[in-house]
Amino acid sequence: MPRYEKGIGTVINGLPRLYQDIGNYLWSERVELDKRLDLLIEQNLYCYLSATVKAQPRKQVWKVNTETLMRHAIQDCRWNNQVQTREGSRYTKEQLGLVLGCSADTFRKDHNEKWNFLRDNLTVWMNSAEQPLYDWMRRLKDAA
Repeated sequence: MPRYEKGIGTVINGLPRLYQDIGNYLWSERVELDKRLDLLIEQNLYCYLSATVKAQPRKQVWKVNTETLMRHAIQDCRWNNQVQTREGSRYTKEQLGLVLGCSADTFRKDHNEKWNFLRDNLTVWMNSAEQPLYDWMRRLKDAA
């Protein structure tokens, strides 16, 4: 593993557990190649999101519908934030509507806010994992 890659792994693995999981899930080639490890970290992220959803002062039906979308939101976050740049969402509104048993229009009208809630939480976690990487790269550049 090149020095740069080892450094990134060291930085990510020095973060609090949540940020380690999101960082490794999004950017680790080892995790991407090991399906068992990939599923384990995805399950951890699911648990973190589940706790966040359950802590919301919302009705139970909102929580249930939001939890139904969680695995898709996690996979969508990975799709959009890996080293290989991909454009657009992994899932269409039609596909997300099918997950909840509704049409795309109903999803847009009644459930898009839930999707955005999940994506916003994942983005905050991802940004918290990225900042130490930026700091580390800046120190490398300044030292060179």
